[in-house]
Amino acid sequence: MSRFSDALFCVAWIAPFAATAGILALVGIRTPFHALEHGRYTQLVALAAAALVCGVFWEMWSDFSMPKWEYSIPDVSRFTLFDMPVVGSAGYLPFGPLCWCLWIALRELIPAKVRVRLVSDSDERFVA
Repeated sequence: MSRFSDALFCVAWIAPFAATAGILALVGIRTPFHALEHGRYTQLVALAAAALVCGVFWEMWSDFSMPKWEYSIPDVSRFTLFDMPVVGSAGYLPFGPLCWCLWIALRELIPAKVRVRLVSDSDERFVA
């Protein structure tokens, strides 16, 4: 494991979410990635941008907290935003859409009588 840990460290973060998105697609549940088939990128870009904005705030709060995160990302630690390497901040971009896929999965598992309805659930543009 340690032989490939530096090269494959990002798989540990992205794989569970990507697997969730893939499983949802296989069982026929719409995800933010389905809009790509029709050339619509708006929802995907909005989710990625929202995650990036949240990521900047998370890193800012971490930078001024005690204790705080210390990153050890191989070969990319030269330029940082707060304490996070700038290249590592790109990891927030897929995190947003894939977290939404996780929300969709949880929503499908919870019985309809127990579900919490979001305002956007009534708007067809935002329903996954």
